[in-house]
Amino acid sequence: MTDPNDTNMTDATMQEETDIEVITADETTQEFEIGEAPQDDDDAMEGEDEDGKISAEDADVRDDAAMVFSKHSGPVYSIKVNPVDPRIVMTGGGDDVAVIWNREDGNVLHTLTGHQDSVVGVDFSFDGNYAATGGYDGVVKIWEVATGKLVQNLEGPSQEVEWVCWHKKGNVVLAGSGDGTTKRVLATLSHDADPILAGTVNETATTTENSVECGGFCNTMNWAATGCLGGFLRIWDLATYQCRHICRHPAGVIKLLWHPTQPIVYSCTVEGLIYVWDARTGQLLKTLAGHTDMVLDMTFIPAFENNPVAGLLTVGDDESVRFFHVDN
Repeated sequence: MTDPNDTNMTDATMQEETDIEVITADETTQEFEIGEAPQDDDDAMEGEDEDGKISAEDADVRDDAAMVFSKHSGPVYSIKVNPVDPRIVMTGGGDDVAVIWNREDGNVLHTLTGHQDSVVGVDFSFDGNYAATGGYDGVVKIWEVATGKLVQNLEGPSQEVEWVCWHKKGNVVLAGSGDGTTKRVLATLSHDADPILAGTVNETATTTENSVECGGFCNTMNWAATGCLGGFLRIWDLATYQCRHICRHPAGVIKLLWHPTQPIVYSCTVEGLIYVWDARTGQLLKTLAGHTDMVLDMTFIPAFENNPVAGLLTVGDDESVRFFHVDN
């Protein structure tokens, strides 16, 4: 394992003075405020005084987002894009519901209710037909995307489900907990009368103050990345099992995401910023700002016919969903 003092270590705070490219609000090409009631002409807009001037405090708030979705009434903990139809997005929040919605117009397609606590993990099946949600109530629920119908309740790995993940090539759902062990709940869909077959596999894991909060495999190289609450993002070479680079953040890393076609990895932290790293060199390319609280999850939306610019959807403790344009 690479020494944190090694020269390959990249310090985000040091990089900001040299290599970092910061996307500013002036470069935002599209922005929507979805779900907000129109204001009367004779009412001053929030943040404005009687003369229509924006206060200095509000003017200093930076927001790079090209779109905002605000239909949750609590923190938004998780987000996923349908792998077959990238217009369809699912989010889970502290209001105990998951929402399936259309990213193009912000319309809610289905509100998935039934969890008794925060929905902190969501994912779509590989064919886009089903959705899985996991909550702090210890339950994993399987839903039909087209109708929003609940298909099955599955007992979670512990009293609190921390995350869910659907296998990319098969009908298997994994769920994990944060009680010091990693437990997995497997669900297999079939065409029988009882569509769900469930079983459990338990694995022991050790947690520390610098617990590994996220991980993922590069889509273009034989690499992997892991992020921890100690603020370190590590890039691993899977051929040699050696650490290629250590990228340091000023705050704990909560989630990471690999670019679908490039060796680029995105990391989000508890202080509300998103970092963009070149995994080949370990260099920080840019940061993305806009969230006013910690960023809790993110997902990538590829470019397609009606959406020529690829982007990053992020959710945070500020109860918002933000869309950032991503360079090719």
